[in-house]
Amino acid sequence: GEGTACWGVRGDDAEQKMPESFLRTWTESTNESDDFQQATLEHVRQMPYPVWDWLITGLNAFDNRDGICKVSGRVLVLWGSKDEIFPAADQEALREGLTGCDATYETIEGGSHNVHWDSVRTRTEVVAILDKFMKSH
Repeated sequence: GEGTACWGVRGDDAEQKMPESFLRTWTESTNESDDFQQATLEHVRQMPYPVWDWLITGLNAFDNRDGICKVSGRVLVLWGSKDEIFPAADQEALREGLTGCDATYETIEGGSHNVHWDSVRTRTEVVAILDKFMKSH
C-alpha cells in the first residue's frame, strides 16, 4: 500500500517487515520503566506487516473535518504538548470543528501522543483529569 511505502517498505517485499528503526521510533516514550519500553517494542514487533500498511494508509486517508461538527454531548480532549502525530495546528482545527458539543480541552505539558503512558507524572495527571471530568456535571 501507499501508506508504508514512504518508509521504504512495499507490499511486495519478500519479508514484509517494518524496519526496526521505525518500530523503535514508534515506541519511544519517556516512561521510566525499561520493562514497559521493552514490552511495548516486543508488542509492535509482533504486529503483521499488512496491519501496519492498513493502519498507516487509513490514518493518511481519513478526514472527518465535515463530520466533526456533528459530535454532541460532553467531550474531553487530552493533548500532550509534544505530540508529534497531532501537533498544535491539529488541536486548533479540532477546536474549530467541535462546535456541536460541550468540549473540555486539557493539555499535558511535555506529554507525547501517548501521554497516558509517558511517565508516572503524565499518567497521574491524565488520571486526575479523567476523574475530574467524569465527576463533573
